[in-house]
Amino acid sequence: MPTVRSVSQHQCELVSKDVETALRQEISSLPVPALIRLAADLLQTLGYHRVSILDRHFLRGRRSQAGAEITAKTGTRLTPVKIIAQVKPVKYTIQRNNVDELAGVSLRHGARYGFLITTSTISRAARSVAEESCAVPLCLIDGQELVRMLIRHRLGVKPKTLKTYELDRSFFSELSRRANAS
Repeated sequence: MPTVRSVSQHQCELVSKDVETALRQEISSLPVPALIRLAADLLQTLGYHRVSILDRHFLRGRRSQAGAEITAKTGTRLTPVKIIAQVKPVKYTIQRNNVDELAGVSLRHGARYGFLITTSTISRAARSVAEESCAVPLCLIDGQELVRMLIRHRLGVKPKTLKTYELDRSFFSELSRRANAS
């Protein structure tokens, strides 16, 4: 895991639109295993522990994990809280049925929180369903928010000068290598 330092909101504003665009294109072109690895690294950076990517055997078609690509824990050792994250590297807008699926998977697996991470956009109806979900709180992260979070936590970008950042291509090479190794 690379060393990660948080970037302040002010510093995020110094990242050029070109870097944001390049980062968004880079994550949109990642193979699915590498994007899942990136999401797992981000969750770990955010403080979640016991972050696990489910075996590749479970990543396609019908399976016992029913759409849960990543599991993690938060809380203390005495009171761990399970979370489930789904990664959707899609070109279409995430709809209500995708959020309903996440809520169902979260309930079925006893998760207290559900995350949907996508490189795309999320419809207003899907966001509304997530906000109204009483059984399991759901967090939806679209491509734009994902890029902001990666920049804020210096995943996929590196300082170019004291005040500017550039895309870190070596980060993505290493990410792909680790995704293929697991």
